[in-house]
Amino acid sequence: MTKIYQNDVGIALAVATGITLTGATTTQLKIKKPSGVTATWSATINGTNAQQLDYTTVANDLNEAGRYFLQAFVQTAGQTLYGETAEIDIHGAYQ
Repeated sequence: MTKIYQNDVGIALAVATGITLTGATTTQLKIKKPSGVTATWSATINGTNAQQLDYTTVANDLNEAGRYFLQAFVQTAGQTLYGETAEIDIHGAYQ
């Protein structure tokens, strides 16, 4: 896998959930940055794999170097579900 660097924009992230998301009313990625700051990114259900959330980074998403923790968050009729936490390393310049 290619390294991802601090302040990269347009990085496509895919998070497998293991459940069918068709009909979900809320699809998000909950993020914890290396500094402990948290964020919520609105994700979309993958068109061909309804068990995957997709997100493409925008400016300021990856504004810190270090380890990021990502967790799927989904709401459906009558359920609120969290996925297993995934980790990605974001490299600083010249790393």
